[in-house]
Amino acid sequence: MEQHTSEKYAWDASPTAPKGYPVQVYQGRFTDAAGKATTIPNGHYLQDGWGTSLITWIADEDTKALPAKLHLTWFSFAENKFYTGDFPLPVQRIADLFREGYYNKRKKETYDRFVVGMAPGGMLVVWLRGQNQVELARFQAKETEVDWDEFYYRSVGGNSYGKADRARDVKEEQQKLPAAVQQQVKQHTLNAGQWEQYRKKYKWILKTTAGDKFEDYSVRYWNGEQERLPTNKQLLQLATAKPLPREASVFFERDKKVRIDIVWDEQEMVQLFKNIATDDEASMIISYDEREQEAALVLRYRQQDIPFRHCSLRVYTE
Repeated sequence: MEQHTSEKYAWDASPTAPKGYPVQVYQGRFTDAAGKATTIPNGHYLQDGWGTSLITWIADEDTKALPAKLHLTWFSFAENKFYTGDFPLPVQRIADLFREGYYNKRKKETYDRFVVGMAPGGMLVVWLRGQNQVELARFQAKETEVDWDEFYYRSVGGNSYGKADRARDVKEEQQKLPAAVQQQVKQHTLNAGQWEQYRKKYKWILKTTAGDKFEDYSVRYWNGEQERLPTNKQLLQLATAKPLPREASVFFERDKKVRIDIVWDEQEMVQLFKNIATDDEASMIISYDEREQEAALVLRYRQQDIPFRHCSLRVYTE
């Protein structure tokens, strides 16, 4: 018997979807190698943001075996479609991540949640979350059909709306969507391209003009991953393949301890990186003015500096 089949940990499951692209889980479960299932919360209107979930159910066990398979059936309100699929999970990698964990002020901790993200087109991503969050797998579900009456009465408050009517119910939900998403619905241009782009990795570096060594950092990536307790404090300053950052905090010291918080603009980030090859190196360089307590950011690629004009930088010192 392989080692990962006998290990038990405290974990739960949590579903999510991008903001503006709501979904609802009809049926979902993680199943371990022995066939024991853990239910993924269903019946909730989900659009917390890609990789972010606020919905979970209290686990009925303190610890349990790690999952080997995932089954999920859900409805996409923007697309008026059901999706389904059964997917094998990367069991050895899951076991390794749980076993390795990470350190929080010298105390070893590990992951405790499987987050399941559903995007247009049947795109499905599974992350492992704790203080850090890592992507485990990307799956492709297929279209299916579910009896609307049964689905409708499982929904939150479903019984309060009277008789189920799919055309009416979906129309009412689509009228609540952001204008840009409603336009995609009308033009039949909904797809998973945006979230596939998030998964693309580049060899980028984040550094200061003075070459300060980061003593610590935290970062959230556009692909849903995050590092709040990084295992390698210098990772952002190494030219390794990484998803593009969504927001970050970096810590270094000069005469004072300095913290700089950066929030990137999505459209600007995509525009600046669209012509950069994934095997080329690019640098995002922070210029920090100690006297004025201000900072700015440029992208350096092939000896050309392009300023970030729409990102936010805040400086804190102590």
